Parts: sequence; C-alpha cells; structure tokens
Amino acid sequence: MQIEVTPEQDDVIRHAIASGRIARPEDAVAEAMAEWVERERQRIALVASLEEAEASVARGEGTVIETDEQLAAFFDDIESGYRAEPPAMRAVRG
Repeated sequence: MQIEVTPEQDDVIRHAIASGRIARPEDAVAEAMAEWVERERQRIALVASLEEAEASVARGEGTVIETDEQLAAFFDDIESGYRAEPPAMRAVRG
C-alpha cells in the first residue's frame, strides 16, 4: 500500500526525522495508525455502550432524565452514594 501525505504532513515528518524523534517516514505512519486504531477502538466501545443504554431504556430499565431538576437530583444521589462509600473502597477503584 502506498500512502500519500499532504505537503504540510511531509514537512512535519521531515522535521521529526531531522530532530531525531523518528528515524523514517514509516515510523510516523506507524505511530499515526496506532493512535487512529486506539481512537477507533474507543469509538466502537462508546457506540456499543450507547446501544446497550438505549436497549436498557427500551426494556424499561435505567433512569430517564428530562429536566434540569431531575438531572441535579440524579447527580445528588450519585454524590451521596460516593460520600457514603468507605474511603478505602474509593482508593481501590482509583
């Protein structure tokens, strides 16, 4: 496969080589692809999570929030649960 880069991308690659950050243009492409693949994995996981959330709501599970007041109450409930949790458990979860 042959990949063409824009003149600006070519300048960036040449600068990275000149500065010693990478050795070859292929290294720049490999690094860019690794980052793109990771973003794609995250996007796929997010889409799956959203689809599961939608399915959960369709099954009547979950919490539907329609107003600012409901949203504030929802976060208050979360914060209350977090404060009630022992500090050691919070440390384990990170």
